[in-house]
Amino acid sequence: MLALSSNPSYIGVNLNDSHEWNIAAKWWADWISSGRDIYRAEILGPELLKASGDFNGLQVLDVGCGEGWFSRILASNGANVTAFDIANDLVEIAKEKESASPQGIEYLTLDAEDIKQNWAVEEFDLVTASMALECVPNIELALEGVAAVLKPGGRLALTAAHPDSENIRHAADEPNSTSREWIPSGLNQRRGDPSAPPIMVWRMAILDWKQLIIDSGMIVESVQEPLLDESLADGKPALELATTNPPFMVITARK
Repeated sequence: MLALSSNPSYIGVNLNDSHEWNIAAKWWADWISSGRDIYRAEILGPELLKASGDFNGLQVLDVGCGEGWFSRILASNGANVTAFDIANDLVEIAKEKESASPQGIEYLTLDAEDIKQNWAVEEFDLVTASMALECVPNIELALEGVAAVLKPGGRLALTAAHPDSENIRHAADEPNSTSREWIPSGLNQRRGDPSAPPIMVWRMAILDWKQLIIDSGMIVESVQEPLLDESLADGKPALELATTNPPFMVITARK
């Protein structure tokens, strides 16, 4: 039996992060559209797509969809996609993109902690979450919802910041600690607006991720730690680090 490395209290944790993401919505959508996010293009997208398996014609729920980046990838590969995000401004951008190029994606404004209250039990074949579940304050409740709406044998595929990645270690109060911490995301540095309220994420050990998934009623299938191809580092220190230290992890689980 695995044991959580810590059992955090939610005191001091903002239990609704829609405000932060609504403020960041235009910046985030512009960043995604720019195509300059090499991690997204070379690691997050391809690895999460691979982890999702064969979903052609299946019912898929995309958690924390943002402006719809991965939802559109899912739909273009044959999925019947329902997607949601807590930030209405991001959902509206996703809806605009859907209207411009229809793919049959249904976008909703919703808190991930309310999944169980919004869909029938065993409604989806696959649930995906691209760098999203780590942003949910009560992640236990979100994972319970995921487990509830997955069909028997259904799959969860998610990406999250690796607990040993440079951004996570720099943001943590105790860089070498395995404790679970609610910390500012590395996205805040990239956005470069110190006056904006910070986007927050959970930093926690892989062991904690596994145990949370198991406690929700799912079985962890795999934890992958992909690296950036050396040919893409192009002499940039931050990218070179990602060729030896995994910046992200990809977790798959089944109900």
